[in-house]
Amino acid sequence: MEDEALDVRVLCRTEDGGEMRRVDLLLSDELAIVRERTSGPMTMAVFGTHAHAHEVRLHAVEADAAADAAGCEYVEDLVEGFFGGGEATLLDFEDWMSERNLDFGYVSRMGDVIAFRPTSA
Repeated sequence: MEDEALDVRVLCRTEDGGEMRRVDLLLSDELAIVRERTSGPMTMAVFGTHAHAHEVRLHAVEADAAADAAGCEYVEDLVEGFFGGGEATLLDFEDWMSERNLDFGYVSRMGDVIAFRPTSA
């Protein structure tokens, strides 16, 4: 599914010491994607590239299970609350999901290199 077909919501945007970080929620009826993008000197030091993007992908059944685990009606409520303060990272969200044995897919992009872990759904 192309990103253009998804509703995009900015969950947080931070900038510190030349390092930019943005977390978006991309939604459709079938899929929820939480995408974190960074760029700047820290990204270069950690990943060896100026920009990095990675994302958690949840099919509808996985998104519903995550919302239920958080006591939320919708996955939007979960991720808006989780990332709304600007401190939580995508890794924190992955840890939260894993601690609850919730399934999710993962994609990481560094330049032309893409790492992908599909969901079981």
